[in-house]
Amino acid sequence: MHRHSPINAAARMRSFGAESARGFTLIEVIVVVLLLGVVAGMTVPRLVTGDRRRAEASVAAVAGLLTIIAQRELLGGERLSLEYSAEDGRFRLMALRVRGDWRGDGHAEWGEDPLAPAAVLEGVSLHGALFDGVEADPKRWRWELAPGQPRRALSLVFRTEPRIRPQAAWLIELLPSDSQARISVLNAAEGFGGDPAMGRVIDLDALGLGDSTW
Repeated sequence: MHRHSPINAAARMRSFGAESARGFTLIEVIVVVLLLGVVAGMTVPRLVTGDRRRAEASVAAVAGLLTIIAQRELLGGERLSLEYSAEDGRFRLMALRVRGDWRGDGHAEWGEDPLAPAAVLEGVSLHGALFDGVEADPKRWRWELAPGQPRRALSLVFRTEPRIRPQAAWLIELLPSDSQARISVLNAAEGFGGDPAMGRVIDLDALGLGDSTW
């Protein structure tokens, strides 16, 4: 009958313990770091792309709301306005409606139009608003359209939130004769001048972006 030597058994135990305690080699550590880098490289662009897409969708939603206003104005007979609040980043189409009996005790008041969904900013903020070249309050404003009166030109500048890289900016314009809002892509480094309310109309031709569309 073969018996294991106590000396050999002790040697094998020491060998096993040494292999278990040796840890990772430098090559193994490098491989793990490289794999983590690859995974991060695949994940971060997806997050950035998602933020950018949400920002673009928000700008498109505002432009769509302006287009609805312009086309509703062509039908005539409605007192409409666009309201903006920086508190919730929401653009709302408002309509003036008569409550009660218009021949007697009825009164007119503004209410959100149920046919046009509000546009809520995500991943982007309003950087400035101009009515006929006049700067609007950056926190809250109302752009009114009265039947039979010329429509004021509206210019809105948006840019992505600081956490989103690379930065991007857009200009939405609705001129008095337009039936559809226009979106132009801006260079995020141009046209702001450190002034959060712009203070001037952005000349796209001067920036070489006059024909740019989004």
